Amino acid sequence: MAMSNGSDAGSRKFVVMRFKRIKTWGHVYHVRRHNTREMECRHLEEGAPPPRLIAGSADVAGNILKVLDRYQVKPKTGQVLALEFVISASREVFEGLDKAEYDRKLWQFIVCAAFAFGERFKISGQTVSMALHEDERTPHLHVVVVPLVHEPDNRRTDKRPVYRLSAKRIIGGRGDMAREQTRFASHFERLGLERGKHRSGARHVSNREHEARLETARQGALAEQSQLQIERERVSATEDRLRTERDALAADKKRIAQERLAIATERVRLKEEGERLEGERAATALQKTEAEELKRRAIRRTEVLRDLLEAGERLRDYVLALPAHRKMPQLEKAHEMSVQLEEASRVAAEDDAWLTTALAHRVGKLQFTSR
Repeated sequence: MAMSNGSDAGSRKFVVMRFKRIKTWGHVYHVRRHNTREMECRHLEEGAPPPRLIAGSADVAGNILKVLDRYQVKPKTGQVLALEFVISASREVFEGLDKAEYDRKLWQFIVCAAFAFGERFKISGQTVSMALHEDERTPHLHVVVVPLVHEPDNRRTDKRPVYRLSAKRIIGGRGDMAREQTRFASHFERLGLERGKHRSGARHVSNREHEARLETARQGALAEQSQLQIERERVSATEDRLRTERDALAADKKRIAQERLAIATERVRLKEEGERLEGERAATALQKTEAEELKRRAIRRTEVLRDLLEAGERLRDYVLALPAHRKMPQLEKAHEMSVQLEEASRVAAEDDAWLTTALAHRVGKLQFTSR
């Protein structure tokens, strides 16, 4: 494809012409196979129209031989047999058009190119082939020209003009080619196209180099895609791990909340139990105090009864020791009372002893329960 400077020139649109020299019949054969798409080209767009011959025929080699025979020219070894020109335009010229407008503009482009070559190469049959390619990104023309010149032969005495091959006289030097490109671009001004920037430094990229770059880019894209897939799998694994950890944390959080609730419930229960035990402890202390008080009273009562019993014993002994004549009925009655008092004291002592034992047993049982 031809390269243009439209990408850095805003809305300006350019026409571009480039050429290459054909020095061997093998190269001629390659040009034919490429221009007719007999050979495989990997950079073509799917579904695009096939090549169209605007002038000449597909037999490029046969056409060149016919021209050489017609003008009696015998090529020398290593001499340029033909020149192949490629004419293209900025991509924006044909982009975004409907079919009718595209066909109209494409035909105008072809007519301008035909006029340009007809004016430049005026020897009849010199232009042996013009093929239109629409199966690449930008439509373009391949034009094969036999570099014939008709000039006086200085080797002859009469200087009679003869036909001969001379790509150098056709192309000239670098300055001549620059002027030729300017002249060529003037035929496309009515289409709004202009010559590319002079000495821009832009270099044409051959199909082979372009395909190599595309293959390098494709390999790079595949490597990047593979790396992205690895990264995607790594991210997915990380997401799964984080999801598992998040679920585990949620379960731990739920478990901790349940444990906190259980601890709070246990604290309430322990507080209530403590309050209950404190109440029982206070009640036990009060009962113990009451029991001790009852015990002291019982002991005092026992001591009083014992003293009373001893006094009665002394009284009885005293009465029994009196003479008979002094034992009055009253004394007998007192003796009976003393006996009754002794019996009552004994019963009271037994009751007090039982009460003391019962109280002591009750206090001991309460102390054991509190422990």
